[in-house]
Amino acid sequence: MLLCTNFSIFVPLFEYFFLHFMRFLSNTQTLLITVLSFFLLNGFQCGSPEMEGAKLAKTQKNYPRAQELLEKEVTNNPKNEDAWFLLGQIHFEMNNINAAVESFKKAKSVGSAHTKDINNFLLSVWAKSLNEGAMSSQRALQVTGDSVEIYKQIAVQSFQNALTVNPDSLLTYRNLGIAYFSTGQRDSGYAFWRNGLRKEKNVGLAIDLVRELYNEGGRYRDEMKAEKAKEYFQQTISQIQELKSWQTKPDESILAQADELLLTSYLEIGDTTTAMLSYEQSIKTDPSNKINRLNFGILLMKAEKFDLAGEQFSAAVQLDPEWEEGNLAAGELYLKVGMKMRDDAMRKKETSKQKDAAMDTTYKAKVRKAVEHLERFTAKNATNAGAWTNLGTAYVLVDGNDKRGKVAYEKADALRK
Repeated sequence: MLLCTNFSIFVPLFEYFFLHFMRFLSNTQTLLITVLSFFLLNGFQCGSPEMEGAKLAKTQKNYPRAQELLEKEVTNNPKNEDAWFLLGQIHFEMNNINAAVESFKKAKSVGSAHTKDINNFLLSVWAKSLNEGAMSSQRALQVTGDSVEIYKQIAVQSFQNALTVNPDSLLTYRNLGIAYFSTGQRDSGYAFWRNGLRKEKNVGLAIDLVRELYNEGGRYRDEMKAEKAKEYFQQTISQIQELKSWQTKPDESILAQADELLLTSYLEIGDTTTAMLSYEQSIKTDPSNKINRLNFGILLMKAEKFDLAGEQFSAAVQLDPEWEEGNLAAGELYLKVGMKMRDDAMRKKETSKQKDAAMDTTYKAKVRKAVEHLERFTAKNATNAGAWTNLGTAYVLVDGNDKRGKVAYEKADALRK
């Protein structure tokens, strides 16, 4: 160490020898001395005392001492790429993940000698942290008592470490959100999922967030906390609207789920007017969207605008005659309208001053439409007890005490057992 530190005092003497005696040497000797001079003046130079001391401390696993020396070195020589790289490794050994990442960033900013090693190292740490988080989450499901919360917190910390070394990983955002949900820190879970969606517009994660927000609204509603419930249903609506604004549209099944939650959320907050306007505009933009027509029809039916609802259901079924959801909704609507018309006709007959007044049977036309749609539905889905009950009722209304009605009721009863 002493020789390495004080070697520079010999340099002037060597230069004097080199300049005054080179002319007496042969070409071969000149070449050999030139090579020797290169190694003497460059090859045998050492790092600073701080660098050498830090390396020694690292081999001895004296990480606090290594950190102290390296921090002094980078303060004196902030462009020492090796020092920043070594300091990053030391921080990782001491589990100071954020500090390690910052040190590696510094190393990359002043040079590229360690870039590949840094990237490989971070990838390894990311994979290890993800695995530790997954194992801790699984372990939390297997233990009891205080250990449950301990493993949940370990999972959260592991996923946070993974996110620190790889802030662009959507998988890490998803897992970290789930870990926070498991600890009851739901706001943190929502925040990390939203951050993940800012990184990447992922339909799967977006619909998961929608469901969590909607379910949270439902929990507050059940607890009679109306304002909190409304807040989360509004967040559900906003998230679905954002999802629909993406250029990459979700497939039909996911879109149907989102639309159903959107419809219900509007109804939960009592904003049927906005919902209707939204669907009306959507249908004008894309009249071939059967899902929007179905949902708009449901809203109209709830508002007792039965004729308009029937128009939407009919249009939806025309787009896809065998569509189960469309036929079920249309069948329920026409049965409801037909029963209302029948009740009105019966009251009118009972209050009529004419002794033998005939009962108006125009309601049967509506019920026949219900039969048509419910038969289409049960042909595709024979396990829906409610649909069989409605079909039985429709048969009876059209044909009186009809055998078809009895068969439908029996099928409904068998499914409920």
